[in-house]
Amino acid sequence: MLNRAHIVRPSIGSAIVGLLAFVLFIWLLFKLAAFAFKLLLFAGPILLVAALFIDRETVFGFFRWIGATFREDLLRGLLYAVVAVVAYPLVCGYLFVKALLKRTVRKKMADFQEQMQQRGGFPGAGGPSIGREDDGFDTVQREGGVVIKIPRSE
Repeated sequence: MLNRAHIVRPSIGSAIVGLLAFVLFIWLLFKLAAFAFKLLLFAGPILLVAALFIDRETVFGFFRWIGATFREDLLRGLLYAVVAVVAYPLVCGYLFVKALLKRTVRKKMADFQEQMQQRGGFPGAGGPSIGREDDGFDTVQREGGVVIKIPRSE
């Protein structure tokens, strides 16, 4: 004969309270998402203009990508364009954040290149080769096979 410990099962009242708390939590998350979307709805055009000022190539690249998708597959291009128009607040926010990140990376890369030029490169085997190629990327290359390519916009 097994000696079992006393198992306490939750009452129906505590189960209902837990379910109501869960429903309230989901409702609050939905309201928060709706508020954020409404805020982006009004801030979208401002974010798009700011993204154009920060890095216009990001915005133009997005529209070129949609155009290229149209040329490759008309139905998919149409779908992407409709989604971009319907969800324009999210697209504008995405383009703004992407432009900010690209600018930050570009500044860090310029600082890094300036430091390397001041220090005369990495100590050791020849240092890095930092240069501009004609493929649209800034390239940092070190003798261990590590290559970093960052798209540049001009």
